[in-house]
Amino acid sequence: MNANIWAQLLRSFTDTLTMASPTGARIIARSLRDLGVTVLFGIVGIPVVEIAEEAINLGIRFIGFRNEQAAGYAASAYGYLTGRPGVCLVVGGPGVLHAMPGVCNSSSLVRNLIQPI
Repeated sequence: MNANIWAQLLRSFTDTLTMASPTGARIIARSLRDLGVTVLFGIVGIPVVEIAEEAINLGIRFIGFRNEQAAGYAASAYGYLTGRPGVCLVVGGPGVLHAMPGVCNSSSLVRNLIQPI
């Protein structure tokens, strides 16, 4: 019984530590949730996999695609059809470049799409 008490104390202590120091991925996912985002489109690569995992844990639906261009167009269409922001999650560098046609399409048609600044 004494071991159970120590295990519970250790678990609550580690939970407190993880809640006290949120990661960047957790902050981004919470911000998206707080902005009302319910769907996330994209491709998960090594730099952004933590963001996708945190978003899924918070109840945001992730829809994966085989290429970034399709994800960008899907986010654009989602914004147009629902009136809610479409979010496209891709890796940096070539991923951003490949997602740009969907982002530019959304921008030119004044659709709701969250874009990088």
